[in-house]
Parts: sequence; C-alpha cells; structure tokens
Amino acid sequence: MDRLKGDMPDPHNMGLIDRAIRFFVGGALIFIGVISLVVTDTVQIWQALLVLFSVYPLMTCMMGWDPVYQVLSIRTGADYGRNVTGTLPYQVDAAMSRKPQPDKDYEYDHSLTGSHH
Repeated sequence: MDRLKGDMPDPHNMGLIDRAIRFFVGGALIFIGVISLVVTDTVQIWQALLVLFSVYPLMTCMMGWDPVYQVLSIRTGADYGRNVTGTLPYQVDAAMSRKPQPDKDYEYDHSLTGSHH
C-alpha cells in the first residue's frame, strides 16, 4: 500500500477560499435563475442558462478539483505538504493563520486528530 500511496498524485487542486467563492457564485447563479423562473410566467433562455452554468462552480466546489486548473497545473491554497483541502479543522486553522503542522511522513489518517494541536 505504501508503494501505491507514493505513486498517486494529490487529486485536489483547490484551496478553501477558492472553494468558498465557487460555492457562493454557484449558489447565487442558481438562486437568481430559479427565482426568475418562479416570478415570470415564461421560460427564457437566460434563466435556463443561469441554472445550467451554476453546475460547474458547485461541482468543482464539492469535489475540490477543477479540470481547468489540472490542465494549467494550477493549485490554490497553501501547500503544507499534505492534501490542501484537508479536513475542516485543518483548513480553519490555516485560514486563521495558525500554521497547522502537517502529518508526519504524510501518513494517511482518517481521523481529525492530525489537524489539531
């Protein structure tokens, strides 16, 4: 298993702030599109397009991976030698400039204890 783990690249290329921005942009697009569909009696193309365009930012936000970033070799967020999206406590510590310490030797840990001080 250690041999496989060393060969596998980190699939995440988006940091917490990038994911939050995409969440709010996608939510705003779907909100405006759905509200305008409810208020008006006829369906217009721009309303359907807003709902359709909201899918991309919301899906990339949930996955933590953007195919465009992958092609351009872009990674957002701080790289502490571990998964940049990490666990929620780790990201909160990083966002508050507490400089959380990465796990030793990048051991795969399913618990949240690796992100606490």
